Amino acid sequence: SLPSQIHVDSSTQQAMNIVTTPVQRGDMWKYIQTLGEVSFDQANISHVHPRMSGWIESLNVDTQGQRIEKGQLLYTLYSPDLVVAQDDFIQALNNLEGSKNRYLLEQARKRLSLLGVNDEVIQQIEKQRQSRYSVPFYAQQSGIVTALNVRKGMYVQPEQEMLAIADLTRLWVLADVFENQFDWLKIGKPAEIHLPAIGVHNAQASIAYIYPQLDPVTRSIKVRLDLANPDMRIKPGMTADVVIYGGPKSDVLNIPLQAVITSAQGSRVIVQNA
Repeated sequence: SLPSQIHVDSSTQQAMNIVTTPVQRGDMWKYIQTLGEVSFDQANISHVHPRMSGWIESLNVDTQGQRIEKGQLLYTLYSPDLVVAQDDFIQALNNLEGSKNRYLLEQARKRLSLLGVNDEVIQQIEKQRQSRYSVPFYAQQSGIVTALNVRKGMYVQPEQEMLAIADLTRLWVLADVFENQFDWLKIGKPAEIHLPAIGVHNAQASIAYIYPQLDPVTRSIKVRLDLANPDMRIKPGMTADVVIYGGPKSDVLNIPLQAVITSAQGSRVIVQNA
């Protein structure tokens, strides 16, 4: 059907202060404002499990929230399996003659490494030719202890998570974007994070992942933003104001927002024919 037509004479246009502007083609960007929740970067959490059963002889971690540096002693462990592995390594050292024995030596060394024994500790065993009943284990990364599930003297097994260490220098921000804004989203698009409570403004982030599932209640989708946090002022669990710069959409018709007439039946514009 043809669009509705009306006639407004020039004097009435002046009285109504009607303004017209040409329709143009160009690029359009979307300014998306929403809220997000700060969380740990799940890819940068070190989950510490023992690789053999045994007893914790000493524990160098006191509490959840403690700062840990890479290479720091975490705990020492007594494990009969680990003692046997050391004995096999020493026996291979003492019987080092010919290529076959060299192969057995490398296998014994590799077994210790796979059990989580530090290279320096293996070198000390090789030099001293003596097994250690209490073997030290060290942090593989720096970060904050987010879980502490053991205490000194406890018996532990491989399936048990002893502690978890999270790197807070990189964080995730999970933001909600409503379905009428989906088309503007793309991985890599820039965003800004604002946390006025701690004086953080315009922290630069970018879209790292767009979750595939729509929330049927809120009609929104989760967007994951990667955020650098070198000073570690931003903490997981904080609520952030998020601005995402979506687009662009190229070569599309542009009209002023003031020209759009919004009603329950939809949006309309008036086109001047003469």
